Amino acid sequence: MMKRIVRDFLVCHSNLELPVLLALSGGADSLALLWILHEIKDELSFKFSVAHVDHRWRPSSHEEAQKLKEVVESLKIPFHLKVLDPEILTGNKENACRQERLNFFRSLCQEHHYQAVLLGHHADDQAETVLKRLFEGAGLTALGALRPVQELNQICLWRPLLPISKKKILDWIQSRSLIPIDDYTNRDIRFTRAKFREQIIPSLSNQFGKEISPSLNRLGREASALSDYLDMRITEHLSKIVEGPFGTMLDMQSTPGIPNIELKHLILRFFQRKEMALSYEEVETIVEFLQESKANKQIRSVDSCIFIDRKRLFLLNRQSHLHGMPLKISYGTTTRHEWMIDVKDVEVDMTMLSSTSDWQMAWKSSMLVILPKGEYQLAVGVPGSQYLGSSSLSKLWNAAKVPAFLRNLLPVVMCKESIVHEFLTGKRKLPLSVGSEAMEICIKFKG
Repeated sequence: MMKRIVRDFLVCHSNLELPVLLALSGGADSLALLWILHEIKDELSFKFSVAHVDHRWRPSSHEEAQKLKEVVESLKIPFHLKVLDPEILTGNKENACRQERLNFFRSLCQEHHYQAVLLGHHADDQAETVLKRLFEGAGLTALGALRPVQELNQICLWRPLLPISKKKILDWIQSRSLIPIDDYTNRDIRFTRAKFREQIIPSLSNQFGKEISPSLNRLGREASALSDYLDMRITEHLSKIVEGPFGTMLDMQSTPGIPNIELKHLILRFFQRKEMALSYEEVETIVEFLQESKANKQIRSVDSCIFIDRKRLFLLNRQSHLHGMPLKISYGTTTRHEWMIDVKDVEVDMTMLSSTSDWQMAWKSSMLVILPKGEYQLAVGVPGSQYLGSSSLSKLWNAAKVPAFLRNLLPVVMCKESIVHEFLTGKRKLPLSVGSEAMEICIKFKG
């Protein structure tokens, strides 16, 4: 049965013309995969290689790595070895080693064009992961845990043994008289995984009176199905994400009545794309602000500032700094700090009479305005300042519902002591006439 499951998995998911990489620890799971792949590789006409990481946690690990190398090479299969030094790893040792393994696999995939990395995770591993995430307070969709096919850190991971229990794998190994490596650290309850495996799940099963692993696996599958469904539902919303020099914006103004569960999933995916992990409370707060169309709300994180304004979510990568203002506007290209200003003469035609940008264009790329020829300078826009035909910039911006945090990001154009243009509302004050000579001013924030 195991051979059939692995064979069907490869036929379904792989391009048999491209090689794959087996992550071989030497334990029963990956050892079973090694021999199954060896037995079916000629039948399916595909190639695979093996990668092993010697963590040096145990005195015997070096000798074990050499024995694995001999076995694999005796099968005429390419073997890649990486040796770690646990003494130089910092932080959580389990996580650090996992990251080292992924980095090793990714480099091999890039160098040798492996289409995927095969892992030996099985049904018991899935049960442990689901329960661990449940205890950690993960949301419903995160309980999907291990997936048969997963993209992670630019690596495609395959787990063909997920439907199979550890007991069935051990029975298969014993039927072939294969001897796996016994890594006693897998039973060391100082490590979280081992504690779940050796104590928590057996204790819960004993007290409940039946094995809980099958139920945990079913919960994981249903959570994965829910996550896939929600991913499908939010596809259109993700297409509305706008990347720009200041950061990333998600515009939900044209999407009334999105269900809470979809909106929450959308927020999670939005920040996962930015490789940011928010707390449960932060996600709930963002969802509440968006649903209630709150204005001028801010949530601070370690690396970024998050703003919510009238059903728009802004992730500000960094603040612009209006250093060196006021700055004289000169012909040609001028670079000052994060700003690049390009100025040239143009002859006004009909299309230029409305050529000016608002804050949404500035967020996407640049600011543009065409003004009558004159002497201008960029300056910091003080909200209470008078503006041509308006009582103040503040009232103009409030009437146009310009997000409050943007008002400190963009400069204004001044002529002598008067503000003659601002880039937030998209409204022009100085008139133009067709056929006249004018100045086209384009400003970009390099970020």
